[in-house]
Amino acid sequence: MISHREILMKELQHRVKNNLNVISGLLLLEEKKFSDSISKSIFQNAQNRIRSMIGIYERLYLSPDLENIDLHLYIKDLSNSIFSTYSIDTEKIRLTTELEDMKIGTKRAVPLGLILNELITNALKYAYTNGSKGEINIGLKKNGEYIKLNVSDRGNGLPASINPYTTDSMGFTLVRMLTEQIGGNLHIENGNGTSVHINFRLQD
Repeated sequence: MISHREILMKELQHRVKNNLNVISGLLLLEEKKFSDSISKSIFQNAQNRIRSMIGIYERLYLSPDLENIDLHLYIKDLSNSIFSTYSIDTEKIRLTTELEDMKIGTKRAVPLGLILNELITNALKYAYTNGSKGEINIGLKKNGEYIKLNVSDRGNGLPASINPYTTDSMGFTLVRMLTEQIGGNLHIENGNGTSVHINFRLQD
């Protein structure tokens, strides 16, 4: 039998999700006022970050466990949503996943969702340009007391002028800050494409 607390939590999750949808809609209205690509990109990025949070609350709302979400299912939902947002031709850029089943607390689910949003979006925008084909792989597995998350591609790689550990670009700055927030370690390989590895403890 569902407790009164569970009913209240479900209602709270529903209201938070609806409020985020309203904010996303307002950003969309503002975006339409701009004609330059830079301004539009800023608003689109903000909307995608909000959508990543909406996805977490949707997954929580469907889950019988109010304290945790199924991380592997959330990653699938989020990555497919991002591919759909950018109207990606999956014949040219494929999404592959190797995800172990696991649950994670909501405290870390939100920053992880934002991290994934940045990494997947960057790969879609910059890894395969000029119509080139390739794939983006997302890996998730347990390693003892740690969880290992990996997002990789075999595309263009990062420009030599960009140091992902020090650049002030919004994307990498967010990834660094959010990785620190969940107590994780960030490692980036740049050679035959780009591979981003994040390790963090299974338990808070």
